[in-house]
Amino acid sequence: MKKIICFIIVSLILLILVVFGIIFKKKQVSLHNNEIIPIYESNIKENEITVATNKEEQLNEEIKQELEQQENILNDTTTKPTTEKNDNTNTQTVTTNEKNNKGSSIENKNPNNSTNITNQIKTEEKTNETNEKIQQEEQQTVIKDTPKNIKTYVRNTKMENTMKEYIEKNPSEYMINYGFTVVVDPTIVNDTSEFTYTEKRVKGKIANKFGTIKIYAHDVLLDGVYQFTECFIL
Repeated sequence: MKKIICFIIVSLILLILVVFGIIFKKKQVSLHNNEIIPIYESNIKENEITVATNKEEQLNEEIKQELEQQENILNDTTTKPTTEKNDNTNTQTVTTNEKNNKGSSIENKNPNNSTNITNQIKTEEKTNETNEKIQQEEQQTVIKDTPKNIKTYVRNTKMENTMKEYIEKNPSEYMINYGFTVVVDPTIVNDTSEFTYTEKRVKGKIANKFGTIKIYAHDVLLDGVYQFTECFIL
């Protein structure tokens, strides 16, 4: 029996050691994966940035090439010879007429080419301006949408009148016996704790009061958006 018990104990110890070994290996694998993931993500982001910059450079080069081609076309059209001389008067009149016809045809062609080129340049400038405006508007909307968590307080006279009316219609025994007056005083904000309005809470606040009863109420706004109304009674 002792041998069997010893065998069972030894086998249990071995099983426990094996289980702990498996758990330890899994933790090492998970830690290794967690270290690899941010490195992989950073590499992806760097690749995306390089791809975007390469695309922008390619676009700029294409635009420069187009502008250079257009300038070459303008220079080629404007630098053609227009003077030819002959000895005979008859040939001079013919050549001058031909020149005039050719010149008129060239003049008719050149304005069209120049206007097309200028129109292309204007359209490219307009597209660039519109893209810049869109980016600026998107940045402005992002800045406007980001919350600033700024609290502001606005006095709520309607709630003050509601509290005053309820107190005057439902006075406590002390108020009936010794008299009372309800006064609005914003300085009590620093002297007492706030509460949200319910008739039950107002009744509890004035249960032991008489004489001058001070009240105040204001709305709490977060980034200009209404959140709730705070009431004060002292």
